[in-house]
Amino acid sequence: MPRTHPWIKFTEWAKIYGDIIHLRVHTNHIVILSSYKAVSDLFESRGALYSHRPRREMAFLMGWERVMPFHGYDEDWKMYRRYANQGFNKKAAMKYHAGQTRDVHLFLQRLAANSENFAPGKIIMRITYGYVVTDANDPYVKSSDEAIESLGRVTMMGNYLVDSYPFLRHLPTWLPGMGFKTKAFEWSKLPLGMANIPFEWTKKQMAAGIAIPSFLSELLEQNVDGRRGEEIIKWTAASMYGGGAHTTVGS
Repeated sequence: MPRTHPWIKFTEWAKIYGDIIHLRVHTNHIVILSSYKAVSDLFESRGALYSHRPRREMAFLMGWERVMPFHGYDEDWKMYRRYANQGFNKKAAMKYHAGQTRDVHLFLQRLAANSENFAPGKIIMRITYGYVVTDANDPYVKSSDEAIESLGRVTMMGNYLVDSYPFLRHLPTWLPGMGFKTKAFEWSKLPLGMANIPFEWTKKQMAAGIAIPSFLSELLEQNVDGRRGEEIIKWTAASMYGGGAHTTVGS
């Protein structure tokens, strides 16, 4: 498995082996889909069979099982999907166009001075949390970016042996080779900060009556699922930021 830019190697393999490729790395089975048709056939036409997520032990040790891409196919996952669709369906997305236009204009004015990640992070923060980013080094954006960067490290297959041999997570930390447990504990603060800090900021803005309409504020106002719903809404919002900002930069 390539450690960096794996999609380049996957594309090369697809030209040789086809759009659906199966790999085995230690005890892990990996299926690589290299076309829209393959993805559509498996995840839309036969979604009931293939919607579950495999456990990624290192990511789970850090607490990432609470974001949508890693959450298993259960009742909570259905709520994640419902909330995401509620906030980002075609009709709902129209509400964000004005803010996107303003941010694009500001980005074009500051293009020479700002980093490449600034515009996507700024737009997604406004849409998701109603938070207006005014600095390319904004602490909320930097905190979220740091969390996503750590996630990228731990999800690369082969980086951590615990992903192939899950029983290792139950061994004492003092044993040789258990450094991954210390690293997971250190990094576990990152997803919590990414989810909690902007979430609490938006709630305070709502309590003060000065919140900018956003994905999060509207879902909280419409929440009829109590504490459980609020917790899932919080992690749905974190998933939206992580997916939106970083896939935009990647594109």
